[in-house]
Amino acid sequence: MRFTAAVLTAALPVLTALPAFAAPADDVRAAFTKFNALNSFEATVGGKSGKQTVTLDIVKPNSAHITGNGMELVRIGTTTYMHMGGAWRKMSAGVSDIYGSFNISNRLPDVGKDTTATDLGMKSMGGQMFHAYKIVDKNGTSTVYVGADGLPHVIDNAAGTHMTLSKFNAVPPISAPM
Repeated sequence: MRFTAAVLTAALPVLTALPAFAAPADDVRAAFTKFNALNSFEATVGGKSGKQTVTLDIVKPNSAHITGNGMELVRIGTTTYMHMGGAWRKMSAGVSDIYGSFNISNRLPDVGKDTTATDLGMKSMGGQMFHAYKIVDKNGTSTVYVGADGLPHVIDNAAGTHMTLSKFNAVPPISAPM
């Protein structure tokens, strides 16, 4: 009896991270559906080497704070502010499109009906257990690590981009710096 209780207690964290759906593609779709419903999150994007990292704090519907590689941007609606030369500057409409190059949606796997997924099992990363999936979609191949909370936490793609997602619904409102 004690042995069974001990085994169940030890297995509980692993069992709660197991997928709720039968097909791996359905598991990944569910994770990104849940992710898309978030009000805010933080994404840290860089190469697997850890160099040239950019951090994006996103607050829906239209605010972002982007830092990294020696620059800092704040985007609120269609207005972008850039920190340069020790001061904030409001960008003109044409220049404010720079935000588009940091849009993480083009770095996320496309989990549409043509997505294939392979269950890679449980993987430990940074002291946490994740359910890993190999995703093949129109954008190429990625590995997605889904946490026990059902959200994608890490995405690695074949091109060498490493993205960590965190602060789910915990990024404070972003305001204009000037």
